[in-house]
Amino acid sequence: MKSSTTPGFRLRIFLIFLLLLFVKLAANSGLYANETVQLGSGTATTGLSEASPININNQSIRSQWVYTKDEISDAGVPRLITEFGLYVNTAPVYELPGFTIRMKHTDATDASGHDDGPFVVVYQSAGYLPQAGGFDMLALTRPFFWNGEDNILVEMCFDPVEAASNSGTIRYYTESNGFRFVRNNTGACGLNTNTISNRKPQGQLVLSDIFDNDAGLVALLDPVMPFAPGERTVQARLFNFGNSNLTSVQLNWEVNGNAQSAVSWTGNLSTNELQTVDLGTFDFEFDQVYSINAWTSNPNGVADELFSNDTVSVSDLIPAMAGGYTIGGSSPDFNTLQEAANEVAARGVVGDVIFNIRPGQYNEQVIINAIMGTSEENTVTFRSETGNKEDVEIIFSSASGSNYLVRINGASHLKFENLSFEATHSTQARIFSLGSNTHNITIENNLLKASYSTNSSTNRALVFADANNIQALSIVDNHFQDGAYGVYMNANASLRSSDIEIHDNLFETQGYRGIEINQNDGFSISGNTLFSDGGNYTALFFNNAVGQKEILANRMNVVNGSYGVYFLSSSASEDQRALIANNFIRVGSTSTAHGISLSWNDSHFDIYHNNILITGSHETNGRALSAQNSNSNNLDIRNNNLINSGGGYTLYLGTTNGLNIDHNNYLTSGPALARMGNNIADNLEDWQEITQQDAASLSLDPNFNSETELYANRVELASAGVYVGVETDIDSQDRDTENPSIGANEITPPDHDAGILALNTPAIPFDAGANDVNVRLRNNGAASLTSVTINWEVNEQEQDGFSWTGTLAPGSETDVTIGSFTFDIDTRYDLKIWSSMPNGEEDAFNQNDTIRVDNMYTGLNGEYTVGGSSPDFEDLTRAVTNLNLGGVTGSVTFSIRSGSYNEQLEIIHFPGSSEENLVTFQSESGNAEDVTVTYNASVWNENYTVFLNGARNMVFQNLTFAATNNSNSRIIDLVSAENILITQSAFLGQTSAGNTNARASIHAGNSWHKDIVVTDNHFRDNSYGVYLYSSTNTTGTVVENNIFEDQSRNALYIRDQINPVIRGNDVFTASATTSFRGIELWSSTGGFELSFNKITSSNGNYGIYLNSANGNATDRGMLYNNFVHIHGSGGFDGIYNTNSSYLNVVFNNVNVTGSSSSSRAFFTSGGNNNSLLNNIFSNAAGGYAIYMNTAGSISNIDHNNYRTTGSTLGYWSNADVETFEAWQTASGEDENSWNVDPLYVSASDLHVRQVALKGQGTPIEGITVDIDGDE
Repeated sequence: MKSSTTPGFRLRIFLIFLLLLFVKLAANSGLYANETVQLGSGTATTGLSEASPININNQSIRSQWVYTKDEISDAGVPRLITEFGLYVNTAPVYELPGFTIRMKHTDATDASGHDDGPFVVVYQSAGYLPQAGGFDMLALTRPFFWNGEDNILVEMCFDPVEAASNSGTIRYYTESNGFRFVRNNTGACGLNTNTISNRKPQGQLVLSDIFDNDAGLVALLDPVMPFAPGERTVQARLFNFGNSNLTSVQLNWEVNGNAQSAVSWTGNLSTNELQTVDLGTFDFEFDQVYSINAWTSNPNGVADELFSNDTVSVSDLIPAMAGGYTIGGSSPDFNTLQEAANEVAARGVVGDVIFNIRPGQYNEQVIINAIMGTSEENTVTFRSETGNKEDVEIIFSSASGSNYLVRINGASHLKFENLSFEATHSTQARIFSLGSNTHNITIENNLLKASYSTNSSTNRALVFADANNIQALSIVDNHFQDGAYGVYMNANASLRSSDIEIHDNLFETQGYRGIEINQNDGFSISGNTLFSDGGNYTALFFNNAVGQKEILANRMNVVNGSYGVYFLSSSASEDQRALIANNFIRVGSTSTAHGISLSWNDSHFDIYHNNILITGSHETNGRALSAQNSNSNNLDIRNNNLINSGGGYTLYLGTTNGLNIDHNNYLTSGPALARMGNNIADNLEDWQEITQQDAASLSLDPNFNSETELYANRVELASAGVYVGVETDIDSQDRDTENPSIGANEITPPDHDAGILALNTPAIPFDAGANDVNVRLRNNGAASLTSVTINWEVNEQEQDGFSWTGTLAPGSETDVTIGSFTFDIDTRYDLKIWSSMPNGEEDAFNQNDTIRVDNMYTGLNGEYTVGGSSPDFEDLTRAVTNLNLGGVTGSVTFSIRSGSYNEQLEIIHFPGSSEENLVTFQSESGNAEDVTVTYNASVWNENYTVFLNGARNMVFQNLTFAATNNSNSRIIDLVSAENILITQSAFLGQTSAGNTNARASIHAGNSWHKDIVVTDNHFRDNSYGVYLYSSTNTTGTVVENNIFEDQSRNALYIRDQINPVIRGNDVFTASATTSFRGIELWSSTGGFELSFNKITSSNGNYGIYLNSANGNATDRGMLYNNFVHIHGSGGFDGIYNTNSSYLNVVFNNVNVTGSSSSSRAFFTSGGNNNSLLNNIFSNAAGGYAIYMNTAGSISNIDHNNYRTTGSTLGYWSNADVETFEAWQTASGEDENSWNVDPLYVSASDLHVRQVALKGQGTPIEGITVDIDGDE
């Protein structure tokens, strides 16, 4: 055995010692102290919309997961985690704001439950943009001390990004309950995680060994951008990484590579603890960029056992800005706005920064990104150096995808003052474009201009924000010119904009919307003036606007547009009611014209002290205030002037639920004052009865200054309101807090103010000759009126003034006859009447002195001549003008002298019209050929020779009418016409007229009409002879004893009528198209009559065509005593009936000639309770005599005669029937019917010579004569 002290043994011991010493030295040098650990493996990646710690399908996410001890290390010794990262497959498209990583020890092995902490914050960043393509490692701002025994729970979270996006994916590995999260668009960091996934994030961390003596600097605390230039103390954060308490260490640092004086620190810092330390002072210059390195050495007086964690380095430090700078001009600080914006975004601010822009034109776009250091105290302002916005003009022609002059990307506390902006591109014309999370932006006293457009596209929105979470936007005292929108804002419902103030701006001629705000949580719109004549313009539009809403003291002039104020789905609450007060709103449109519209689910609104005037002309869609939906409730409507001079409603409400309404003033020029649901109030008394409210309301003319200056002046309104907390009026004048004025302006009437309210006589219609002129005088002053001069003129010829004396109390009226005047027919009269010198004093308010009555004509009564020598009226146009404007006082006959009159006439519902006061147009000679009224209608929407537009109680007889335009050849067009007789006249249309109703001789196209009688006329050519289509079932239609010659589509087309009568008409056509239908009756109801008609078509489709022509059990439809001959070579029918019920088809003779095996003398399908008796159906074209498509639609079939020259007599249900006997067998009907040749006199003269048929019919009640009138 060898001794243990042998040289070999001693050598081995020495070698082991050297090896241990090398390992120790290597550890101290950092070669083996750090270990990188990958957690999970594989290549599986999350989906684009799937939850992961960095996914932004929702804008914010909080996530948690657990890495077990065995995954991290099985050594069982404490370690420091100094870096951590995830495997990023694809990065999110937006930076993750407020990004935070937290860690904690846990005994949980998975993420099956939410963990509330406490956590150690190991990493924070104001904005983190992950880098794709591998593990994106982050140096932890506070290393995590891992005890080597427990598992580690990791939590990541970030605040809402700019916008949701399907982006941000990672690699994962599958473990049960491996990952949990909560995500939304408003901020998930404060919410508990609530959703579990098996897709656990692959991670990577760096572990560092823990030594006895190990210190390091982990962060530079000062300077941190933004920081002011000048001398400052440089500070860092000292961390004790070692197991031993740290009692001393040397702090070394350098700036831009230049060593600074080291600091010897002493103290007592426990393991894993931090302390702020001062490194020394340094003078930072404004124009320099700095890098700082700082590190520790000699912890506790010995060599650092791990130097890899000693050092902190920061580069690209630039001192911040404060104070004033110039842009442009001579020797500026910055040449362009973009240079200035880039510099301030790079440096940040430590005080107010003002960019004074020198006079000139700047052709550029500006992007302003987030600026460090801005606050209410530290703002950034861009303004003209002179303070005059006309001196600085910023212009640019933008492109699609970069449509802006100024783009604000998340910046805050910016101001733009006294500047002019013009977007010069014709379609890409946004000026300000605001990105998400932008806040505290002020746009004040600027001109914003772009190209005009009525298009709804937001590409021409002068201020545009289709972005989330915009806060504290102030737009004040600007001039918005043209464009489609002045301001357009939209957001996600979960990230609404809020605190929006738009005050004292001029919005001029935007084409589509003045202001539109969607998805908002609070705004104030006040003191703005909005004007546009765009045809679909809305001044203020709000959708899904919640929170506090105020619309105060605005002036809106919507000349031709739709809405003043429009709310949609914007309910407030009882605690936070919406307020619309002190506004002037004028809306004029021929269609929809609403002053204020609460369209849907708009509740808890206070509508106070508004002056609203509707000047549009629609009786139902013209509304001063509309809240017709029953979900628009809990409304408080008080102290408003709601005026409609266009004939529509003052108020249209859907419910009385929660309604408080009183002390308003309502006035309309139309037939109905207001509407509640289906209840219509003609006057204030009716309205009070319907609502059981509005007891203190009025119905007076407010005497507005004009249609655009809606200052009310009526003295009765001065103290007629009730105080509702609105302390001032539209001009900021104090209101009476006990009895304020109704309306937007507080009224203080002058002492001496008189005015003429109305012309009482002559009142249209009035007779020609001498008429008294009587007016209504009103005292608008605060003092009693004792004298006044009333002046007047007729057709600019001044008449003798009238001096009135008496006593008239304030607000009182009296009627005064001021003179007499002789009025003649066929003369226009314009009257002007005004008051002056009330109580011998100058009138204090001239705007309400005067009335004008223009276009006055005398009424007509008796017989008048038109045309020829020395007529009463030179032509028909003059006669119709007098009729329309002057009306009638008795029956009137216009006897038209012989000749041709090339005129287009429109006759309205003229004054005085009644059944007793008939108006007749006739030829003087009584011969229709002597008078021709003709016109070439070249415009499609003025397609008529005579337009009866609401006309009533009229006769046209013994006249010839012609339309000479090839395309637009309607002759008489009817809309809302009633009691019209057209008789003994001729209508000459166009040949080859096709199938369009634009060439109907008498036309009523889907419009209401009543009692239209057309008798004894001759219609030639055109596509239709008579085309009467009612918008609703109408009555009184009679078309009788007319001749219809050579129409190309229909002789008669009658639709949606009750009990129409079509009798004794002769229809013949030699050149009709194959689509020709002689008489067509659609959707008629009741006991219609279609009888004694003779129809001959040489090339048609149908002789008589019925579709849903329904009688009823007590009043059946009657089709009888008609001759129908139709000739052709294709599919055609003598009588065609579909879906008609309670119809008697009796005593009709039909002859089908030509050559067509598919032709049918009689066809029927659908319907029920019909009868078919005493008819002759003859098909000499080889087709069917009868075709019953629906068995059972006719319940009574007998005493008919069927004949065909073909091989198949009829069709029953689903099969052809060849013989008469087979027909009787198949149908079980027609026991007394015949199958013989009727021996018609000719193909078109359908008198029967077949003696076998004599006496074979059965009597029908009510039909006592045949087509010739013979019994």
